Amino acid sequence: MIRFSTIYKVLVITLCLMLSAPTAFAMANVKNSDKIKAAFLMHFTGYTTWPGNKLNEVNICLLGDVSFDNFLKSMIKAKPQNRTGQQLNLFYLEKAEDIDTCQVAFVGNAHVEHVVKYRQAKQLPVLLVGGGTGFIERGGMISFFQEEQRIRFKICPEKLAQANIKMSAELLRLAVIYHAHHNEEVAP
Repeated sequence: MIRFSTIYKVLVITLCLMLSAPTAFAMANVKNSDKIKAAFLMHFTGYTTWPGNKLNEVNICLLGDVSFDNFLKSMIKAKPQNRTGQQLNLFYLEKAEDIDTCQVAFVGNAHVEHVVKYRQAKQLPVLLVGGGTGFIERGGMISFFQEEQRIRFKICPEKLAQANIKMSAELLRLAVIYHAHHNEEVAP
């Protein structure tokens, strides 16, 4: 005969395993979403044109809380050039005023307003990428978001045009387009 305490122990262990499985799944999803964000950020460089002559190097800068920096660092180490042959460099910034040498800046939520004001005042052609609610409305150009377990991104073409930055139609087709003058999104 099986004792009550044995059944209780089995139930407790089973329950613990069931409760930890979603946590492990969630942790795997967080890592996967970080990898996807890092890959997108890296690939944005190959589909973007900045004013002036074609650049030989593209500086990707990170400011603030960035959960995927280690993935991005290892991806750039493994493939140091984008699809157009430009050398990719990664820099960590301490303040908004450091974006002068960046072509792409991933900006943590705590720094958005200051970076946007600085970029606009200096008229810098820096692609501002971020995440979180209201990033584009606060002045960003590309914002990551999650939809049905997938990482997606939205792009505001008007803000790109203001910075004299052009994106390929191929990339724009993958994005949700956000029109700042109408405060509306258009899904692909």
